Amino acid sequence: LGDIFINIDILQSQAALVGQDASTELKFLFMHGLLHLIGHDHQTYEEYELMKSKEEEYFSKAKIRKYN
Repeated sequence: LGDIFINIDILQSQAALVGQDASTELKFLFMHGLLHLIGHDHQTYEEYELMKSKEEEYFSKAKIRKYN
């Protein structure tokens, strides 16, 4: 499908910005990247809403809390 690159410095700064631990932020970034690889995007409001709902669905199924 492709590659997912995650910048650790950005991961850590984003995690701190939203009050999240780095491990959960890594899971979120991986999920977000994977959704892009399978064709999801967020260029329009409708695409953003669909992608956001997919993230929430998969996080719920995996029993991962996105934000503390």
